[in-house]
Amino acid sequence: MTAIPRFDHDQRGELIFHAKGEHQPIFVLENDKYRWLHFGSPGIQSAMDLKKPNRAVLPYMIAMLGISHFVQATSGCLLGVGGGGLLRTLSEEHPEIQVDAIEYDEAVLRVCEQYFNISSQAATYRLQHAEALDYVTHTDKQYDVMWLDLYGIDDLPPFMGDEAFYEACRSRLTSDGALAINLICQGSHRKYIELIRRVCNSQTIVVPIEGYLNTIVYAFNTKDYQQTIQKLLANGVVRKVKLEVELGMMAWY
Repeated sequence: MTAIPRFDHDQRGELIFHAKGEHQPIFVLENDKYRWLHFGSPGIQSAMDLKKPNRAVLPYMIAMLGISHFVQATSGCLLGVGGGGLLRTLSEEHPEIQVDAIEYDEAVLRVCEQYFNISSQAATYRLQHAEALDYVTHTDKQYDVMWLDLYGIDDLPPFMGDEAFYEACRSRLTSDGALAINLICQGSHRKYIELIRRVCNSQTIVVPIEGYLNTIVYAFNTKDYQQTIQKLLANGVVRKVKLEVELGMMAWY
């Protein structure tokens, strides 16, 4: 498998924008290759290749986009826009997917439009200012795929430790829909993974991101989970798979 160029998380750059934000400080930095967003912590929220802005450069984003190997999607929902990396790549690689993009900090949306090639007039996605839990609880829309990319200054939002949140997300999926969930925390991901597996009847694939704090979880609504696993084993995209007793099927890109 061809090696994928990756954004080095110890990049050095010039500060080109700083604002307080509604919920956290917002910083935008760049060098001659990349522009990136962070919220005042060591973690990078999003990064953009200045020469190829639609290329996914953060390893966790590559894994999040990997859900497309398992789901034939025309509708999607992204919870947590950040710097718009997933939206840019989806627009180029999967223009057939119409995405509702939900972001709770309006200042982040403004930064996306000003610095990260995100447009409120895009044909393939619609930006919405809303809180993720409130949105999934009250919307009546159904989606083929949902990407959960939620993070604050230094931890996951508290509701991501609540079973009701994942139940609400799963209720928004079509019959063969799936979730791609980015878990990033300083401690163990295990409690979140076990919670997701409980809600989704253990129909998951866990994707650790080596060298990073991220772990991605795919969770499926399908009645034919075994066929999903066969796709995983046959598609040649992942380099290693393992069946773990407590965490179920695992895969590495």
